[in-house]
Amino acid sequence: REINDLQPKQTVHQILNLLGDYPNPKVALLGAAYKADISDSRESPAISVIEELEKSGVRALIHDPHTTNFCRPISTLPEVFKEANLVVLLTDHKEYQSIDIYQLGNLMTTKALLDTRNVLDHKQWREANFSVAVLGISSEKST
Repeated sequence: REINDLQPKQTVHQILNLLGDYPNPKVALLGAAYKADISDSRESPAISVIEELEKSGVRALIHDPHTTNFCRPISTLPEVFKEANLVVLLTDHKEYQSIDIYQLGNLMTTKALLDTRNVLDHKQWREANFSVAVLGISSEKST
């Protein structure tokens, strides 16, 4: 439980490092539910991540294909990707395995991905010109 409680802080730390000094940064968060392919967002780490990002001046929009009742508005995929500096996978819903990263990536200001679940096809994201980082893994090791 203690390790799970630390993950949102580690996620926010890595997000802020990846954003660097972008003015008015925007992050696209994928997943509000506390685990994959369910709608329950109670005790979701996404809540802590959003709160900490907002304290740091980062605008965070969230998408979730299953969750409709969340403490923040749930946006469409194009809305969260539009003008984002970074996309962050928080919940490994199966729908995120097949999103059109080429089309959605073209909406972004900067094509960058942080995969906190280490489940996405990083090679495919790189082929779409995204820089890829994985939570807890150095960028040289993520494949």
